[in-house]
Amino acid sequence: MYIAGKSDIGLIRSTNQDNYLIVKNKDNDVLALVCDGIGGSKAGDVASLSVIKFVGHAFSNTEAFSSAVSAKLYLEKVIRLANDDLFAKTLESEEYSGMGTTLVGALFLSEHTLVVNVGDSRAYTLKDNELRQVTTDHSLVNDLLQNGQISSEEVDNHPQRNILTNALGVAHSLKIDILEINNYDKLLLCSDGLSGYVAAEAIKDTLKEADALESILSKLINMANNAGGYDNITVIVAERGEYSNE
Repeated sequence: MYIAGKSDIGLIRSTNQDNYLIVKNKDNDVLALVCDGIGGSKAGDVASLSVIKFVGHAFSNTEAFSSAVSAKLYLEKVIRLANDDLFAKTLESEEYSGMGTTLVGALFLSEHTLVVNVGDSRAYTLKDNELRQVTTDHSLVNDLLQNGQISSEEVDNHPQRNILTNALGVAHSLKIDILEINNYDKLLLCSDGLSGYVAAEAIKDTLKEADALESILSKLINMANNAGGYDNITVIVAERGEYSNE
């Protein structure tokens, strides 16, 4: 497969609290992660980088997985360990109190792709020119939507749209969604700096292009900045083919 990632501070924020990772293990399986730090001045950038480093180091030292099931169990275990590590850091000082991070990722095995999600960063697939969000946002507005308390038209402008119901580092307990996604042409991982400001149709049209992945990444980030650049923007795009990460 081909895979590439890019992160941008945007036009408003003074720091970039997003971090991303593309790493191989000893069997050349590939793990890609996007983490979006939360907590504002409460070291959101420290939180996202801490999880990226923890999971990246652990994964790079793993051997081959015997099955998709064993890979799923591994993902859940390492993310829970990363959460415990981050939660402990929040107790170390007032500076770190309240920090946390979302996490969305994909583990690419030879015959399987596993998507993992905590929070409201997203994974999308493109197949036959159709874009599909495959992750479920762990957010208050999504809960309100699913419960019928607000309409889909109210989501984007809801005053509580940024409130998460799940994130790493905020508690010992953690909800981790892991699903298998194998039927796709391209897979997109992104922070809400993209999905929160760029329409799905525009994302789809860009992913449909036959450009190099680096060009697609730049176009997606430029669209988010053209929409105001109100948040940090991080994107990873993978497509079927031989592994390449320049």
